[in-house]
Amino acid sequence: MKTVTTLKAYIIVILGVLLMISCEKPDAETEVTKEIGHEGYMSITGESDSILSKNLQEIASPILQMHFDKNVSKEEAFARFNKQASKFTGIIINPNSGTSKEWFYQIWTNTGVQANAQTDGTVHASVYFNTNKGGKHTAYVNLNNPGDDREGGWDAYLMKTSIPGQPVSWVETKHAHIRLKGTDGWFIKHFYVYVKSFHQSVPATGYTSIVSKPNQWLDNNTSTGWDYYHTGTVGHSRLNFLRYIGD
Repeated sequence: MKTVTTLKAYIIVILGVLLMISCEKPDAETEVTKEIGHEGYMSITGESDSILSKNLQEIASPILQMHFDKNVSKEEAFARFNKQASKFTGIIINPNSGTSKEWFYQIWTNTGVQANAQTDGTVHASVYFNTNKGGKHTAYVNLNNPGDDREGGWDAYLMKTSIPGQPVSWVETKHAHIRLKGTDGWFIKHFYVYVKSFHQSVPATGYTSIVSKPNQWLDNNTSTGWDYYHTGTVGHSRLNFLRYIGD
C-alpha cells in the first residue's frame, strides 16, 4: 500500500512539473519571436533613432559622385576620381590675394562585404573645418544618390563650401559625422575627407584630411530615425592658398 501511495505521489509531482512547463511555453515563444523580430538591427553606436535637427534646405549636394565596385583598388579609384574631379575645379589665377572665396573637398566611403552590408537608406555627412577667420565652419552634405550605390566598394563625392563674404587664406579639417536614415542598415568600413591643393580654384599648397575607419553598422529601429558615427578630432595638416607672383 505504501508503494502505491509513493507511486501516486511521484505521478502528482511529474504532472505538476509538466503543467508548469506548459504554462511557461507561450512566454518563451513570445521571447523568441521578439528576438527574431529584431534580427536585422545591428547598430552599437548608441546614436540610433536620433532626430535630424538641420534644415534640409541648407544641406549641399555633390558636384560629382562616382561609385567603384569592390574589385577596383583604392589607388585606381582615387586616380579615376581625381581625373574627373579636375574638370570641375580648374585653377583660376587670382593675383596678389593669397585667399580664396571657396574650397573644394572630397568625401570617400567604403562599404563592407558582409551580408546585407549595402543600403538604400539616405546618407548625410557633416564636415567641420577651421580657417584663419576663427571659429568653426560646418559643411552639411547629402550623399543620397539615385539608386543603391552603396553595394560594396568605394563611393566618392566632390563637394564645395565657403564662408559667405569671407575669403580664407588657409583651411584645416577637424572632425566629421556620417549618418544613415531608416532601417536598411549599412556597414561602413572607411570614411575619408580630403582637401587637396590641386582641386582648388586658386593656387594652393599642402593638404588637410580626415582618415577614419569606423568598421561599424549604422542602423535604426524606425524609418525616420538617424544613426550617427563621429570620427573624433582626427583631422590633420593644413591647406594654404598662395599669393600669386607673376613673371
